[in-house]
Amino acid sequence: MTTPQRKPYYLIGHRGFPAQYPENTLAGILAAIAEGADGVEFDIQISKDNIPIVFHDDTLERTTGISGALGEYTYSLLERISAHEPNRLGQTHLPEPITSLAALVQELKKWPEVQAFAEIKQEIFLRQNREKTMLSIGTILETIKSHCTIISFDSDILILARQQGFKIGWVLEALDADSFNLAQQLNPNILIVDYTKLPADGPWPGPWQWFVYDIVDPAEAAKAIERGITFIETWDIARLKGHCAHL
Repeated sequence: MTTPQRKPYYLIGHRGFPAQYPENTLAGILAAIAEGADGVEFDIQISKDNIPIVFHDDTLERTTGISGALGEYTYSLLERISAHEPNRLGQTHLPEPITSLAALVQELKKWPEVQAFAEIKQEIFLRQNREKTMLSIGTILETIKSHCTIISFDSDILILARQQGFKIGWVLEALDADSFNLAQQLNPNILIVDYTKLPADGPWPGPWQWFVYDIVDPAEAAKAIERGITFIETWDIARLKGHCAHL
């Protein structure tokens, strides 16, 4: 019996499919899956009443047009706000409600073959501790644990995520000696970095896989794949899917 070969690379929708849809919205994430994304990445913030929501910024204005700090709103208020990115996309996607993490997970349960990369934003820890944060988020993500990786710039939250049995991915701010030493101690499943920061001599060797963001140029994606990068994250999943199919 022949053992199936592992796919050499995976294309990941960065915050869903922002080239055509508002970022971090249910519509955009499901559209990325429909386009054939191997995985989707999304960001997690937390409302005033400790409800995890799918959102990148700690303020509302950029994606909703409404001023104010996200942490000052309860979820019952947030779910009435449309995150249709009016400044970038006009009124094309109005209304597109801010979604809860729980609602997104209910959809992702239908797609066990699609990898989920859930980024816990650091701004949360200015308002509540990591233990409370990981408890609320981990409880919701538990039902997709088999195909979910928790990622963050914050290494301490990743330690807690691993204690709960999740795969973890550390987002690197720099590829320097201190980061390499911490990576060896943390030993994440995945190391994540801006593709423009990859050194000329290639990514660090180690037990981890590499994940790069944010590539929209098919030629850059091809270079990353040739260098052995496993996960290629993009804002335009349709463009990369079409150009990379032969690689």
